[in-house]
Amino acid sequence: MFPPGWFLFCLRTWLSAVLALSTAFWLQLSSPGSAAVTVMILAQPLRGQVLSKAVYRLMGTMVGAFVALFLTACFNQDRAVFLGGVGLWLTLCTIVGTLEKDFRAYAAMLSGYTVAIVGISCIDNPGSIFDVTVNRVSAIVVGIAATAAVNDIFGSPTAWEKLASNLNRVANMVQRISRDAMAGHGIPDDMACAGLAGEIIALTSQVSFAKTELPDASVRLAGARSAMVALLEMLSCSRAIAAVLRKGEISGPVLNQIRSAFGDGTPVASPRQAVWDLEDLAREAHAEELDRGPTLDEAWLIERSMALLSDARWAADGIDAFENGKRARTQAPELKIDQHQDVIAALLAGLRTLTGFSVAAGLCIISDIPSTYTALSQVAVILTLAATTYNARGFGMGALIGTPLAIAVAAVLNFGILPHGADMPFLAMAIIPV
Repeated sequence: MFPPGWFLFCLRTWLSAVLALSTAFWLQLSSPGSAAVTVMILAQPLRGQVLSKAVYRLMGTMVGAFVALFLTACFNQDRAVFLGGVGLWLTLCTIVGTLEKDFRAYAAMLSGYTVAIVGISCIDNPGSIFDVTVNRVSAIVVGIAATAAVNDIFGSPTAWEKLASNLNRVANMVQRISRDAMAGHGIPDDMACAGLAGEIIALTSQVSFAKTELPDASVRLAGARSAMVALLEMLSCSRAIAAVLRKGEISGPVLNQIRSAFGDGTPVASPRQAVWDLEDLAREAHAEELDRGPTLDEAWLIERSMALLSDARWAADGIDAFENGKRARTQAPELKIDQHQDVIAALLAGLRTLTGFSVAAGLCIISDIPSTYTALSQVAVILTLAATTYNARGFGMGALIGTPLAIAVAAVLNFGILPHGADMPFLAMAIIPV
């Protein structure tokens, strides 16, 4: 019913929230609740995820706070121009956040709606913008520090250990596929191989999380990236070998020689050794028939088989370097695993954000009700966060359902529970359900 480690995760989150609230009250911050909210937002099961998100949250907040100060200083006398600047900034942040991934996307979105939260809340009193900005940044720093301290003291699971486990798991799967392909057995279909390749590429996120945990991250993660590239190449070689054995014309003696050289798939001593073996096989193929060399299919099979062994060596050395913190003995070529970036989709997401915010801002200006600007800042938050989801309609329905529920829970706490106590231990007990 519950995932492994859920209780300790909830306990660490609760302790972090209590520590953040206590520190914020002690420092007499004007919005101590923001420190607890920061803890809730940073709550992640792995230490590397927490640290990575904390870094990007701080960066996004600082950038957004600076832009809010700039817009307020320049356009505090004209609300329409000020809101237009906020809308354009939200659009830019939405586009960047849609093109980025992981917590970099979150930082871009955060820098956008921080301008709305800080700037729009001070639209009727621009002179207070600096104090509001300082208090918000201070509360976020307190929340980050509390989360980091609790996770270090209680030893939350590390991202690099999970990355090592996943690397070994996918490596075993790829090696099994390569052995089956060489033996002429069936291998997974194209969709299954694409799914496995997707699992390997998805490890790039865990690489970015592990970067914050390891003092020798540059050496270890270079090995991890080398192993990932090699595993993708092994998967490609295995599919090519399976295809040529299924459709090509391979003579029995050549196939026996190749399988004998391949053995059980144990990685060769070095890539250079793989090249020598390839040349020997190419010369020995049809040695009894000196009038002709290997066919095109046979030459392709020989080359892919030796490349497979070479890739296996790169993968094994890369995983060993990552686990033991040393430079890889051999390393795959420097190939960058690129992510597809849909610029058109990003521009459309930015246009939707601009349109939605403009409509909401227009209604606020027409109504001329000061309190509506608080709602406008919430509109900005929902619009930017919805841009990074695959199902914006589902996100909107979730917001429509979750917002009334949050209001109901807050009302119960505020009017039914909190009036019965006034000290910090009572407040700590009251927020346990949250």
